[in-house]
Amino acid sequence: MIGNNGQGKTTLLKILAQKLAPAQGSITYGHQVLAGYFPQNHQDLIDKSSEETLFDYLKAKKAGVYDQEIRSVLGKMLFSGDDAFKALRALSGGETARLILASLILTTPNFLILDEPNNHLDLEAVSALAWGLEEYQGTLIFASHDRDLIDSVANRIFAFENHRLQIFDGSYKEYLERQKPASA
Repeated sequence: MIGNNGQGKTTLLKILAQKLAPAQGSITYGHQVLAGYFPQNHQDLIDKSSEETLFDYLKAKKAGVYDQEIRSVLGKMLFSGDDAFKALRALSGGETARLILASLILTTPNFLILDEPNNHLDLEAVSALAWGLEEYQGTLIFASHDRDLIDSVANRIFAFENHRLQIFDGSYKEYLERQKPASA
């Protein structure tokens, strides 16, 4: 999803993630759809006033998960050793984003809803995110202003233009080519 700020991208993603009720109609997932949500505002998922640790946060995300599996996911997201016992309240913006991504890895959703997933991430983490999303086998819908991320991952563009939603089947590069005025 692309478009200027204030056009409704975050609102639509919150509705799709069932975090916000639609003004009309309803959202019903298909059989066996497991959604994972990455909000633009991380406090929508992480209580930064909590004494809960990263380990506890992830343990609560998946029933019957083994401690080693949690440690492995934390390691993949660059949390090592005693970082697992860091309180949520002590996390930086980038660490919070990485923890949310860790929870998505752990729970293996088949439908990802990501709102500006590269906010607060350093360049190495953004590259890893792009690679992970390119390899992702499920359904993915995301909003981003990062042209490189959109270009490397998107195969359909939902563009908020002039208070309307335009849908374009194709890559971001193809979308941009179509937007160019025809030369005389």
